[in-house]
Amino acid sequence: MKILICVSGMPHARPTLLFGSLIARPGQSPVTLLTVIDNPAARPSAETALAQAKANLNLPAVDLIIREGTPANEIIRETKEGKYDMIVVGDHIVRGFFDRFRPKITQKVIDRAKATVLIVKEETAALNRILICTSGQKIDRQVVKAGIKLAKKNTAVADLLFVSDPLPGMYTGLESMDETLPALLQSKTPLAQQLAWAAAYVTDQGVTGELKMRRGVVADEIALEALEGDYDLVVVGARAGSNFWNDLLVGSITPHIVEKAPCSVLVVRTKTAPPPAD
Repeated sequence: MKILICVSGMPHARPTLLFGSLIARPGQSPVTLLTVIDNPAARPSAETALAQAKANLNLPAVDLIIREGTPANEIIRETKEGKYDMIVVGDHIVRGFFDRFRPKITQKVIDRAKATVLIVKEETAALNRILICTSGQKIDRQVVKAGIKLAKKNTAVADLLFVSDPLPGMYTGLESMDETLPALLQSKTPLAQQLAWAAAYVTDQGVTGELKMRRGVVADEIALEALEGDYDLVVVGARAGSNFWNDLLVGSITPHIVEKAPCSVLVVRTKTAPPPAD
């Protein structure tokens, strides 16, 4: 897997570098560090920043690239030209009121990139707990496999989460209407079959984890589960070749998941067609 890690100056880039190393080190993946400047005069300071970042990354072979232009545009150009499998980018804290109405660099990169994107939100020394989100669609198998592969490399616990629609208000308090996970899995519906496959895949791969179900607003429930379960990473998916905001594996809420999650988020860019059945 070829990885592009986008950095700015230290110490702001430290969380991004630490998480990038957790992804790259187990498989000795080739890594490129990229920084973007807005004018030629900034090149000396950019070279210093990249040298510091490389030292902090502490990997055997790391390429350094400086591009001039708009950060999101240059990150996308480098991704296309370098044919990277994953982009690692740090989340930017909103500082001003009007910044809330401007798309973040991370949002622009996720929207336009064809590669999988890791949004780093916090400094993480070890990848111990991963939450893999599934909508129960067959195409989600690619997301599950990506999350489990990462868990195996880091000897992490990997739980699966399915969020069911909230009950209509008129049914609130009626236990018979509140479907449980065991009841759902026994229903033999396509949804149940896909969830059963995901749970079995975790076991078959020798990864510790369990299948969980919550009911409510998807983005809110994922954020709550990530917080309550003290996860280091949330894994979600989006189809390749489609608009990130309008055509998502878990509906139109993935941007909200990225925004609300208390930890880093891996957005797995999947193929339009589902993979062959295992």
